[in-house]
Amino acid sequence: PHLFAERALEEAALDLMQSLNNDGQCCVHHAHGEAEGYIAHLIQNSRQTEEGGADIIILSNDSDFLVYDVPGFVPLHSLRFESEGACNDETPARCLITGWKYCRPRFLAAFSNLTPKYFDADEGEDIGSFATMAAVSALAGNDYSLPRRFASALCSARSAIVQSDIGGLRRKERNAPSAKATATAVIRFVGHFASRGRKEEGGSRDKAIIRNSSWLWQLVIAATNEGKGKNEREGNLYEALLLVRQIYEEDATVDEC
Repeated sequence: PHLFAERALEEAALDLMQSLNNDGQCCVHHAHGEAEGYIAHLIQNSRQTEEGGADIIILSNDSDFLVYDVPGFVPLHSLRFESEGACNDETPARCLITGWKYCRPRFLAAFSNLTPKYFDADEGEDIGSFATMAAVSALAGNDYSLPRRFASALCSARSAIVQSDIGGLRRKERNAPSAKATATAVIRFVGHFASRGRKEEGGSRDKAIIRNSSWLWQLVIAATNEGKGKNEREGNLYEALLLVRQIYEEDATVDEC
């Protein structure tokens, strides 16, 4: 059960380096904090080299890689190992390793409404989908530690989303949704507002205008239950979503060690 634990993988990489006589064919990086953004950062750098970052394979069970512009990832639990050919002194048996590869472009193609209808021309479509994917991650649940008021706001919004008609879950699923059903409802909910956002006139960055027009603010209003303190709870949810996006952005712009 601990075959793919972080420590075991690190030891395997070090063993591989020793078997290659440490001649530069293998390099181990240590990420300070979450590794997904750091890996995305390394891949972006490799794309600027002559090799162009070709033949990159990410092995991870963390779906956070769908947020970043990376070549996709292969979940560790999907790996299958099969031997090829007979083993003898002259021709040792080969090991065929297969697994499922999840790609961000294919995911966005399957859920095209996660690309905002309007996005900043300076940022481009990819950054627009980065914002929606960060929102999906925050609302569906990730492993970031947030201040209590933000964590509470996201938890309340998640409950409201799975109960909503926009989330589209069957009635019997809404009371005790599985992680898969929750993620499905969140994707539908975020996509609903991202695909219906209104364009900001004149490129204004005024906070009040953005709150009234952006798809994210419309989502916040819909995901916050009515009642006392609604304005404060809306503010907490809005800030929580922006904070999660900021964390993803900062993780992807780390400096080389």
